[in-house]
Amino acid sequence: MEKLHVRRWAKHGHDRLYVTTASGMKVGWFDLNTQKHHLDLPGMWPEFQYAVSEWRMLPKAATPAQRRAGRSRPARDLADQSAGAALQQRAEKLRPR
Repeated sequence: MEKLHVRRWAKHGHDRLYVTTASGMKVGWFDLNTQKHHLDLPGMWPEFQYAVSEWRMLPKAATPAQRRAGRSRPARDLADQSAGAALQQRAEKLRPR
């Protein structure tokens, strides 16, 4: 059974696991919200299912090796936050009136 890579992607209300081969070929994705899947390579269903199941059993605090392999579970998606926004809000609260 070929070892597949699983990468989580969460944005715009979607939360998916994208599965690829070691060479980068797309195998498919699994939607964590709807529990539905899409296979680009239907012949790899057993490997796809195993990779998704294995990823879902990982503890929330992934090891550095798992993070490098693209298997960590991010605490939250920071892509929609502007840099320094929290610091700016804090500064405004502390600014003298």
